[in-house]
Formats: sequence, C-alpha cells, structure tokens
Amino acid sequence: MIFKTKDGRLVGNNKLVTVEFNNDLKLNEVRIDSPGEYEVGGVLVSSPIQDFYSIKIDNQQVIYWEANGAKPDIKDMSLGDVDVLVLGLKVDKSKLDEIVKAVNEVDPGVIILAHADLKDEFIKAEAVPTESADTYKPESVSEERDRKIILLPCSMPQ
Repeated sequence: MIFKTKDGRLVGNNKLVTVEFNNDLKLNEVRIDSPGEYEVGGVLVSSPIQDFYSIKIDNQQVIYWEANGAKPDIKDMSLGDVDVLVLGLKVDKSKLDEIVKAVNEVDPGVIILAHADLKDEFIKAEAVPTESADTYKPESVSEERDRKIILLPCSMPQ
C-alpha cells in the first residue's frame, strides 16, 4: 500500500482498493462507520470498537485509530505485529498522555498522522524519529525495528 495525500486527506492505494482515512474509513465506495467485520476488494477490515479499524492489506497490518477521546482496551484485542498505525488526533490536549500510552501498547513500526491536530505535541511526547514525505510505502515489520513517525502533506498545518 502506498500512502499519500489527496484533496487534503490521507489515502492508501494498492492495485485493488483505495482506502480513505477520514472521520471514518472508506474502502473504494464502501464507508465503514460502525464496529464489525468487513471484506472489500479482498481486504479484510475488523472494527472491534467505534473509530478503531484493523486492516489486513498487502501482507501487512494497518491500524486506523481516530482518537477522539475514547481509549481502546488494546490488551484485549490481540493485534499481533502492527506495521502501520494511522492516527487521527481529534482529542483535547489533556488526553494526549492516554493516547501515547495506547500507541505504545499497539507498538507499531510506523505512525502516520492523518491530520495536523496536536501534531507537535504528539511528536514531542512520542520522542521518536520523524520524517516528512510526499508519499510513503511501508515495509513489513521485522523483529528489530525502530519506530518512526511519517508526516505526509495531510499531517502538516494548512
């Protein structure tokens, strides 16, 4: 999957599906806005709770979490290795410590910020290397990895 910004929003593309990360999740023309299990274009999506999506695509696991205040109970989700965490930070600044703790429980190889809300505060709290790019294609999780944050144009303030 290749991540990029289109019309100010984060999208991911592969040969069969376009994934749009907005207030909810959209695969091709199918909007996923409630918990459940879905399959679109050969891509399996599981949403155990509102605003938290696990996407199996291109032999990778991508988690999309629109962190709007509710902290998911990560320990009960059995997520396995998470290649990419796409994170939307639409929360009050006072919730940031809880968000960082949950991100550490998910333990992703890469974090892509879906938009600019609390970008600087999150980067400071997470304290990992940060890279800016126009597009990003993740590699699979390896045993030894260093977490990093990827900032695409949608991650930057307008």
